[in-house]
Amino acid sequence: SVLSQMSVLSTQFEGIKECCNSNSGSNNGNDFVPGQIGVSQLFSAVPNPTSGSSVIYYYVPQTAKIAKIQLAGANGVTLQTIPLNQLGYSSTTISSATLASGIYYYSLIVDDQVISTKKLSVVTK
Repeated sequence: SVLSQMSVLSTQFEGIKECCNSNSGSNNGNDFVPGQIGVSQLFSAVPNPTSGSSVIYYYVPQTAKIAKIQLAGANGVTLQTIPLNQLGYSSTTISSATLASGIYYYSLIVDDQVISTKKLSVVTK
């Protein structure tokens, strides 16, 4: 429906705003840096912490052959692998409905290289 599409777009927009606002101060190398087009990047999940689902934003250059996001538990065991068929700036959604409360890690893997890993906190209601 139109309302659900608007909700998804609103969430994506908030993630982009968060990413842009994080660039106003010092950059720790983990978030988008203007001018780094062509370099794969993993951005923060929104919302984080989450109790339902989180949108993970990423950039993968068009020259990449294969890209995926892997979600792992705190013990390092891979729980979910999401193939990324959309290159360029895009996003994917991870549902936390089947996850217990705790810390998880998501990684962007491009052409068999781990580009970046970030933390995702899950809080069940």
